[in-house]
Amino acid sequence: MVAAEAPTSLTIPDALPVLPLRGGVVVFPLSVIPLVIGQPRSIQLVDDIMRRERLLVLVGQRTDKEQPDPDDLYRVGTAAIVHQLARLPDGKLRVVIQGLERVRLLDFVATEPYLVARVELAPDHATRVSRWTR
Repeated sequence: MVAAEAPTSLTIPDALPVLPLRGGVVVFPLSVIPLVIGQPRSIQLVDDIMRRERLLVLVGQRTDKEQPDPDDLYRVGTAAIVHQLARLPDGKLRVVIQGLERVRLLDFVATEPYLVARVELAPDHATRVSRWTR
């Protein structure tokens, strides 16, 4: 297992690789979640980001396609960082990912070898009063 130290200060870039999540998986800002990654282009995405800032966008899929297109994805996701990576004997990756900030996908700048999108921050407004706090 590879453990990586988190940078002391992070800036979310204008464009990030996009990791689609199937099965209704949602990652919220500040949450930490383990994921198993098995799709070849998703494995390549993780391998590439581990050489750089370890940042990506996690976004839910509308469909259950193995190779989703931009139209198969929701437009709001979570910018996240990979904290740990383990290579499994079957070739899959087990990663521990932490959500950082909610983002909106503006447009896609690449679809090969994996999806890359321009993003903008879409922070949750803490000033809204929830009906659960009344």
